[in-house]
Amino acid sequence: MKINNLHFLYWAWLILIALCYSCKKETVIETIDIPKRYEYYPLQIGKWIEYRVDSIYFDDFTGTVVKDTIRMTVREVHESWYNTPGATDSSIRIQVLVKYDSALTFVQKYTWYVQRVGDRLEKTDENFRFVKLDFPPLENKSWNGNIYLDQNPNDPNDPLFDWYQFYENWNYTYQIVDQPTIVGSLSFPKSVYVLQTDNENLVEKKYAQERYAEHVGMIYKEVWKLETQDFSCPACPWEDRAEKGFITKWQIIDYN
Repeated sequence: MKINNLHFLYWAWLILIALCYSCKKETVIETIDIPKRYEYYPLQIGKWIEYRVDSIYFDDFTGTVVKDTIRMTVREVHESWYNTPGATDSSIRIQVLVKYDSALTFVQKYTWYVQRVGDRLEKTDENFRFVKLDFPPLENKSWNGNIYLDQNPNDPNDPLFDWYQFYENWNYTYQIVDQPTIVGSLSFPKSVYVLQTDNENLVEKKYAQERYAEHVGMIYKEVWKLETQDFSCPACPWEDRAEKGFITKWQIIDYN
């Protein structure tokens, strides 16, 4: 009986030692550091990009649909640093210069702002603040780029009511990441394609997308905001049946 008790104590002691050892053993978790890829929108003073902007406007105010085409060159210049209230990072003031085809020189038209808050690139454009990029860019990654806008507009008397409605329910998504692309005569080895919205029905069409190139910034932009009450040819292209709204395309033509 004594031998059996000693045998039992021996094995119990070994098990206790093993348990103590396992408790002290640290678990090593391997982590993967994913690059943020902030270079898809460099925040640099003095940086500028020029765009060729072509727009078609539709208006039926007189009872007849009028189509008006406007062509111009837009230059965005990162002018200076600017501290935005509530921002965790400083922002850059952007001077927006415009030159219409009939003009010889650029005219300062707007002042916009861009900043990186955490892993988000935020841009204030015409008093609207957007989350343009969410770093790092990953294919099929989505985010609410219009989170700062009124998502439930209910005041038709608000001068921005129509725009708030336009920006409702957008879902920004990376469609293409780190792929080469060509815009006009310029080629870029790495770019991302952000689909912001793509919705349409019989009475309206909403479409918006932007593309960004590594070490450059935005290289292409396309927006469709169209409405119609003409249902005589639902299968016809929107360009032929739109009564209100616009189609605009921004295409990079030069940068530093």
